[in-house]
Amino acid sequence: MDLKPEEGFSLYLLQPHRHVSITSRLLPLAEADKKRWYWVAKTLAEKAAWEYAQENGINLVILHPGFVIGPLLQSALNTSSQLFLNVLSGSQIFETILDVRDVASALSFPF
Repeated sequence: MDLKPEEGFSLYLLQPHRHVSITSRLLPLAEADKKRWYWVAKTLAEKAAWEYAQENGINLVILHPGFVIGPLLQSALNTSSQLFLNVLSGSQIFETILDVRDVASALSFPF
């Protein structure tokens, strides 16, 4: 299987327990909505990682965890923590919440 990164970006919010078939509908990065800079930046960073890995003969694994939350490092409430509070209050629903420590453990597993 030849897995290569595609040029562009997309954002899908999937509903749990529903069969989903997604075909590639990536938009060129130049057409990205300025409000989606975060996802575009992540896409560009991943593309650079794939290129670096290919040029240097490195096997690369990239994880895309869902909503990640963990202990705060600062005294002010950050965006992720605010979203988590929204989940607790019932004003927002996420079914793929992960503890950042579990994500770190998964990243260290291959080593």
